[in-house]
Amino acid sequence: MRRLPVLLVAASLLVALTACTSSVTSSGPPSTAPGAASQTAASPTALAASVPASSVAPSLAAVSPSAASAGGDAAAWCAIVIDINSRAGYIVDKTYVNPPTAAMTKQVILEALARKDEILSVTPPAIHKAMAAELAYYQTLADWASKNGWDALATSTSAPVPPADFLAAMGPLVSFQETQCGIKFG
Repeated sequence: MRRLPVLLVAASLLVALTACTSSVTSSGPPSTAPGAASQTAASPTALAASVPASSVAPSLAAVSPSAASAGGDAAAWCAIVIDINSRAGYIVDKTYVNPPTAAMTKQVILEALARKDEILSVTPPAIHKAMAAELAYYQTLADWASKNGWDALATSTSAPVPPADFLAAMGPLVSFQETQCGIKFG
């Protein structure tokens, strides 16, 4: 079954939060991890079993403020996704590595959040709502991890389940990455 990777790797984080056995530290820039799970999942283990891995791509140098007013910039958005994910090791030759490691997931989530304004400024209108939902969930995951640690197995506190808007965002973001960015999901 094909895994549904997403721009900023939310699923990866869920998988990493549920599957890793040691704390993860990142010396690189923040990043994101995409993933999806049912809202009824009560534990990190349940989330890991139901969450497809996602990924994030590389970043973009500078983005002109006119990109947002012009309705987004697909090429710039793709470049950011590829950049973020490639530097985290989650994308190799425009193909997502599955499953992502906890370190990859953490780096993707933190970097995506650090570059949130840049990402949203170039996100095309067709996926803007989905991208905003993914970034909002990344923030929820990062807030949870900063309080409980990036290793979900080391805490008795369940990782937050993805909200409905995040789950709905998976399809459009994956489709856009495949059709507009040429990213493959392994």
